Amino acid sequence: MITCNKDSCPIGVLNEFDLLNRHPERKTEIIQHGIEVRERRLTTTSETRRLLSWHPIHTVKIIFVSGLATFFAVWIITQISFLGHWYSDLKNLDFAISLPIVGEKTIEIGSHIPISTTLASASKLPQISAKSSVYSAILVMIILIFERIVTIMVQWKKNKSLKQAENELGEEIKVLRTWT
Repeated sequence: MITCNKDSCPIGVLNEFDLLNRHPERKTEIIQHGIEVRERRLTTTSETRRLLSWHPIHTVKIIFVSGLATFFAVWIITQISFLGHWYSDLKNLDFAISLPIVGEKTIEIGSHIPISTTLASASKLPQISAKSSVYSAILVMIILIFERIVTIMVQWKKNKSLKQAENELGEEIKVLRTWT
C-alpha cells in the first residue's frame, strides 16, 4: 500500500494517490502516466524559463551588431548623399572659354550628363559625418541596453515562478518514482 501523508506528499500527486487507492489494479499505468505528464510539463516549463531568461553573451552580441549596423547604415546614407551632391555639382558645372573671334563662350557640361532622378533625390539626403555616425550607433546601443534592462526587470518574477514550478515538478516526479 502506498502512503502519502499531508506533510511529505506534494499536493500535485494527490490526484494520482486518490486514483491508486480507487484502482490499485492499474497502479503501474497510473504512475507511469503521472511521470510522463510531469516530465512533459517540466520540459515545457524549463524551455519557457530559458526563453524568458537573460543571456549576457546574446545580449552583448545583439547590442554590438545593432550598433555596427546603425553605423554602417548612416555611413552608407551619407556616402549616397555625397554621390548625389557630386552629381548635382557636375550637372550644374559650366565654364567660360574666351575665343578670339566669337568672344566668351560658356560650355555647360551638365547638359551632356544623363538625367538621374535617383541621384538628384540622393542629393537631398542629409550629410552626416563619421563622428555623427558613431554617435548614432552609440545612441542605438544605449536604447537597446535600456530596453533589455526593462525587459529583464519585467520577466524576473515570471522567471522565478517558473523555476519554482520546475522544482515542484521535479519533486513530484521523485515521489511518483518511489511509488513504483
